[in-house]
Amino acid sequence: MKWFSHFSWRILIALVMLMGVPVIAQACIAELRADEGGAELQVPADGRDAVRYLARAVRLLEPVLPRFDVTDALPLDETDPVYEDARYLLERRLLPPSWQPENIDLVTWQTMLTRLGRWYGVSALATTNDIGDLTKRTMILTLADFIDTVQQHIDPVALIASAENNPNRIDFWAIIRNDGVYPRMIVVRPPTNITLQNGAASVLPALSSCATPLDNFIFAPAGVARQLFLSTNQSSMIVASAAPENLQMDVSSGQEIAFLDFSAPELANIERYAALFPGPSLGVGTILGLIPRVRTNMSPGEIIAFLQL
Repeated sequence: MKWFSHFSWRILIALVMLMGVPVIAQACIAELRADEGGAELQVPADGRDAVRYLARAVRLLEPVLPRFDVTDALPLDETDPVYEDARYLLERRLLPPSWQPENIDLVTWQTMLTRLGRWYGVSALATTNDIGDLTKRTMILTLADFIDTVQQHIDPVALIASAENNPNRIDFWAIIRNDGVYPRMIVVRPPTNITLQNGAASVLPALSSCATPLDNFIFAPAGVARQLFLSTNQSSMIVASAAPENLQMDVSSGQEIAFLDFSAPELANIERYAALFPGPSLGVGTILGLIPRVRTNMSPGEIIAFLQL
């Protein structure tokens, strides 16, 4: 029996190796591949596949990321199914001039990966299958490995505020990103089906994604949470980007709260947006004064570092 058990494990390990299944789970495989699978993933990839998968990875890692450049130079018609993905990457300086929709070479794919890797100070190596083909599957696996690596270099924090008249209702919530290529606060439409009855930590999965799981949080009543960014109305607020509709605007002084809780009419069709606060930041003394009024699993030093956007 002992011999049979040992032999069975050897067979199992051999089968796993032959099938090429990663022993360690990779992040976001299902999200990257979407509805593609099986034999479809084994075929050689083209330029359209490259932008489709890379755009998915960037959106997972960097929700509502503002564009860096405005340009119309694309070798695609606007009716092309990957036009929006290609424009998205081009506006964020991730699409090199060598990219073409009908085909993709290893050098161009590596350039795209290298540009993305620079955002986080990490590298991603373009790989092929065992006969040297750059397939859809190898692209997805490369991006999944990259996301795994990047997760060790980013540390998003949830800011959760309860309603003043109902401590179990979320008045507004957001993700603070002080890392990556574009530090910002990602404000998400408050949910109607999630409560704080079991504490702030219990709602973190609803704000998390496969690429950016949330472990740390700052929780406070709405009035205290607003003070963290809008102390004495000295900070200005800018909507830098939004989804699913594009929105960029300066928020008028006094309207910040309406934007945080999504009661502003401009946000009627918006589910999340990137907010910037370019005005005077809160001083360390002010932040330390607020810390006793919040609940968090972070140290005072970590809070100060994250709130100095």
